[in-house]
Amino acid sequence: MKKYIKILWIILLIGLDQLVKAVIASNYEVGEGFPVIKDILEINYVQNTGAAWGMMADSTVFFAIFAFIVTIILLYVLFKIPADKSYNYLKITMVFLISGAVGNLIDRICRKFVVDFIYFKIIDFPVFNIADIYITVSGIALVILVLFYYKEEQLEFLSLKKQKSNN
Repeated sequence: MKKYIKILWIILLIGLDQLVKAVIASNYEVGEGFPVIKDILEINYVQNTGAAWGMMADSTVFFAIFAFIVTIILLYVLFKIPADKSYNYLKITMVFLISGAVGNLIDRICRKFVVDFIYFKIIDFPVFNIADIYITVSGIALVILVLFYYKEEQLEFLSLKKQKSNN
């Protein structure tokens, strides 16, 4: 995946997240929404000033700084991944992870809270958003890739040690 295509995908994924959040925030009051599938799935507008599930509420500045630092690290890793096609799964995973982090970071900076709106009523799961889906699914995929797909030597590019020369 070429660098500009990675950036384009990140922008598109962030754009989708931000567009949906803008539609929700501009059309509903906090706590308001509508059922998508009766008693199972709802759209329910929530303003989250904390982390996942509202933990550490009112910590927007802390999470914004943390997300910014993590995003810089993830971008560094993304552009350090070798061009070989065998790393495409890792590149795609990183693109989604970065997109989710930046999507919620934009909310924290511009709104001072994260717009959450997807609510699984049937299991009373905490309200979340599209960026959260990006982060969760790509985080799980990253763990699976690192543990079961890539061999240790395939991930040596991540080492902070100077790479050995093959002379």
